Formats: sequence, structure tokens, C-alpha cells
Amino acid sequence: MQFTLAPNKHTHTLFVVDEASMIGEGNLDEGFSSRSLLKDLCEYVYSGERCRLILIGDDAQLPPVGMEQSPALDAEFVSSFLHGPVYQSVLTQVVRQSSSSLILKNATRLRDQIREGEFSDLQIEVSRSEACRNVDPYDMEDLLSQFFHGDSPHESVIICRSNKDANQFNLQVRARILQREDELEAGDRLMIVKNNYHWKIPGRRQSFLANGDMVSVERVHAIRTFGPFKFAEVQVSFTDDPETSFELIILLNTLQYEGPSIPGRELLRLREVLIDEGVVDSNDPEEKFYQNPYFHAAQVKYAYAVTCHKSQGGQWKRVMLYQGYFIEEM
Repeated sequence: MQFTLAPNKHTHTLFVVDEASMIGEGNLDEGFSSRSLLKDLCEYVYSGERCRLILIGDDAQLPPVGMEQSPALDAEFVSSFLHGPVYQSVLTQVVRQSSSSLILKNATRLRDQIREGEFSDLQIEVSRSEACRNVDPYDMEDLLSQFFHGDSPHESVIICRSNKDANQFNLQVRARILQREDELEAGDRLMIVKNNYHWKIPGRRQSFLANGDMVSVERVHAIRTFGPFKFAEVQVSFTDDPETSFELIILLNTLQYEGPSIPGRELLRLREVLIDEGVVDSNDPEEKFYQNPYFHAAQVKYAYAVTCHKSQGGQWKRVMLYQGYFIEEM
């Protein structure tokens, strides 16, 4: 399937893109095999009359998955294909942390180590009286109980290095802290892990489900299984906007998937399965299949624990950072 850029109908418009460190330059998977997200973004913006682009990001934050550097924050690289000047500035004044904060002190030390390429001695300063402290493994269950019970459990999160670690924490939180037995229950917190443009969200300016959106399950209407694919028909609301409630079909296979999301090549079997199950007619045109809500089921993961990539740009009052195991290759 081939894709082309939509026309930029804006004029005299300044486009501002935050978290630009996550914008990749390499070829994209799943139907975009010959496309570069960064180059497509720039081409789209500058195809409009007198349009300009500001890329905002932090070069000490994570680059795109599978890359060592953030190409969108490399002014020389961006200039190489824009064929024009690119201006770069660095903001250094911190405004959302106290200057005496131990969190800021640790972040500054890590930033300096990244800049100097020094990774052999990774030290985090902690204090019992400060907001940044070590957690004794024997106290972890009590602490997680405090995290995920009470009035604002959505203000707590566990951040892990890998999807595997996040999956393990999510399973333990659901079973031991929240006492959840079924695969999906009302009250479960989920994260959308892949952009989805099919589902309409009433009263919300953003008309699609974005990768990273957090939702809470209000009601599970039905669980349906077609071959290897398992779906749930649910009613959900956004954790940051509980008044906005809407119906959704989600793909349960992604809940414990060890990758960031299920790639499109694995979903190619879905049409054949839905035909075998009698959900769609084999004589229907391909376009009708692509309108089927099961084909557009939202990919989600439990969101009590998330990877560092998924947490980037988020904010919580209480964060547990799980370092995991480091080996020389890392």
C-alpha cells in the first residue's frame, strides 16, 4: 500500500512540534516502507505558502526507537535536506523544579554525563528526607499499594527500561495490589500504543486516539475471540478527562505483547480470520473490510507500569523508577 502526503492548505502558519527527539528519520514499517517521518513532516510544512516549523525537544531524552541520536534535533542534518538555513537555540533556565531539588540535581548530573559520553559510573543521589529515595524490595508492595489505591491512582506510575519489565509489573500490580482476576475489568488503566484514526471521540478537539493516550475502562460489554485474535468491546474515558466517555473495541493481544505494539504484518491475517468466522463476507470489496471496527481495534497495554519511551513527555506526582539489570552491551 502506497501513501502520499496530504496537501498543506495552511498559509503564513507556524507549526510547533514538541517532543521532537522522538521523530525518526529512518524508513517506517507497516506500509510506509519508503517514507521518513522527519522528511515527510518538513516537506508537508514547507509545501504550504510561507509556512515555518519549530522543532522542540531535549537532546538528553530518548531518541527514536532503534536510533542512537535524535535526527530532528541535529540542525546540520535537517539543513542538509531542507537546503536552507536552520537556526538552533538552547534553553537552560529550569522553571518547573526548585533549584535545590534533588531530582533536578540528579537530572543535571545525568545530562552532563550524556554530554561528555561518560556512562561507566551511573550514580543517583538519594535521601530519606527528599522526594528522591531508594526503595527497599521488602517495602515495594506497601509502596505500590499506596501508589494505586486512594483518590488519585492515575497520578502514579512505574517506569521501566523494557516492555518485558513493564509487563511483569503490570501483571503483579493487577493481581497483588488491585486483586484483579479477569484479563480486563472496569477500573483498569490502559495506554493507547498506536495511533488510531477510526474511533470518533465526542466533544474532543483531538479527533483520534494518539499513541500514549491514557484511558480508564468504565465497563466491559463483551469479549470476542476470532482465531488467535481476542477483542473487548468496552466503554472508556480519558484519565485526564473522565467526563469524556466513549465506546471502543480494543485488541487484547497487545496487553502482554513484548514489543511496543503488534506490527501490521501480523495483523494481515485478521481479514482471513474474520472471513472464516463469518464476521465479514469474502465477496465484500477490500474497502469494506478496512471499515470493519475489528480491523480498527485499538492496540492497548496496561498502564500501571510503562517503558521509558512511553513515559517521555508525561507527568505524574509519584514515580517509581525500576532500573533493571544492566550488562556491558547496554
